[in-house]
Amino acid sequence: MKFCKRWQTATRLGFALLLIGCDSSRPIPVPETSTGAPTASLASTTPSSLESDALNSDSLRTADPQSATPPQRDSGNSGAPRAPDEIDLSQRSFMTLQPITSSSPEELIAHLRQIDSALQDLVLAGSHDFLDEQTFKQSGLRLGRMKQAAGLQLAQSPESSVSESKAGVIAQLVALSHMSGLGDVPAAQELERFAGEMSTSADADLAHQAQVVMIGFELQSLQNGVRSTPETLLSQVDKLFARPEDRGFPEFMVLQQAQQVLHQMGFGEAADQVKEKVIEAYRTSPDPQLRGEAWLIETQESQAYQNFLQAFRGLGSESFDSAAALVALRGLYEEFPSLQTLEQIASTIANIEYSGQVALSQDVAKFTQQTMADYSSQEVAGVKHALDAHAARTALLGHELPLVGLIGFDGQPLLWDDYQGKVVLVDFWASWCVKCMRELPGIRQCYTAYADRGFDVLSVNMDENLASGRTFVEQQHFPWRSFHSDDPQAIGFKSPLAQQLGVNAIPFMLIIGRDGRVAALHVRGEQLKPAIAKLIEATP
Repeated sequence: MKFCKRWQTATRLGFALLLIGCDSSRPIPVPETSTGAPTASLASTTPSSLESDALNSDSLRTADPQSATPPQRDSGNSGAPRAPDEIDLSQRSFMTLQPITSSSPEELIAHLRQIDSALQDLVLAGSHDFLDEQTFKQSGLRLGRMKQAAGLQLAQSPESSVSESKAGVIAQLVALSHMSGLGDVPAAQELERFAGEMSTSADADLAHQAQVVMIGFELQSLQNGVRSTPETLLSQVDKLFARPEDRGFPEFMVLQQAQQVLHQMGFGEAADQVKEKVIEAYRTSPDPQLRGEAWLIETQESQAYQNFLQAFRGLGSESFDSAAALVALRGLYEEFPSLQTLEQIASTIANIEYSGQVALSQDVAKFTQQTMADYSSQEVAGVKHALDAHAARTALLGHELPLVGLIGFDGQPLLWDDYQGKVVLVDFWASWCVKCMRELPGIRQCYTAYADRGFDVLSVNMDENLASGRTFVEQQHFPWRSFHSDDPQAIGFKSPLAQQLGVNAIPFMLIIGRDGRVAALHVRGEQLKPAIAKLIEATP
């Protein structure tokens, strides 16, 4: 996810006041398997806990963001997934969105939301290498200028309320931040001037936002040699948490950057001061995502954490030692017995399960369930949700799959009688899911090899924009049927079926035997064809 990381790195200098786009869902690091970790719902791509280089070599909620590796191509099939250079980006929102001429505050605010959505779409496309760096930068700068202009108009409009004018000022600050992060020197100069003016504002919120930005410029002064000591920076950091409500992602990111810069420049004691301030401020944050970030800072240099990473490094390989991995995981909790550690352990369960290590995921779930007794039900509500979803998925093994509430893109409902007596691959996917695209060539090969021997594919689309799913299905010319939720108000990950089955990350693939019962979960990549062949050969 190199574009996303570049954007994120630039904005860490205090520029990211509105964190949009980047998938920062970060469970505790579990190394990615050969088939890749699952991709979570796009709805859940707000910053979560710990994105790990081990789990995601490049970073949706999931369980884990998608890799930047292009989808595989099947040169022998015109319906194979398209590679990034073949994807038409001309109709994406970051390419088509235009400025508005209206001066209505309501319409300007709606326009600012559209710009933020387009920026999110841009970062998502960049994270998958669907566009080159020049296009990424040009599109980002165009949207930034559009946002700055709309924010200025909103702030100066006589029709704007106090809160609307304030939103316009912040929109300008954020727009300048984005453009500065993309290397626009005039924008960086204007940002420094603008933030300086805001820092004296009588509005405490605006003054605080400016303070975050000014810390970024103080960091630059230290790096450029304008400052020779970190005292001014530390003084600014001390003032950052004057109000309890000022403990969000912008503050976290600028302090994390400050700690890194101080460490790199040899100011070890000052770096440690900032590090401890971050841990103290966010350790018990009401936001589980921020708690997770603070937890990683506190634990990542410990031997217990390193033991955990080492034990899980072979996840998905034949040499993986599940018993040793469980011991390391327990050791991590023994070293750091806290709610935050339990939350991070719970976040690994889906990744372990999706790697094919279902038995280990059940052992980890059992340990988590037992440890939950040390905390109140309110404290572990998120942990319980993860356990419930895991239990719903793993309970499918050996049982009939309740495929209800689905209708085909052809307008016809799902009738299980059409699949009775067949070996059926059920594939939950979305058009934006790169890892889902990687599975398609293998699925096509299996269909070609075994369709005349009683094998079929039942495709369940998880797009929250049905038009996107429909377009993709039409382009691919699948020889099997594709379905989606029959409730237009509850589609994708919000559909009743996804909720019932615990499907909160994709690709989610399972195989149903001729007896109508689930025979296997999470069989993907090179493992798929042998698993299907085994079921085909075992039955007439």
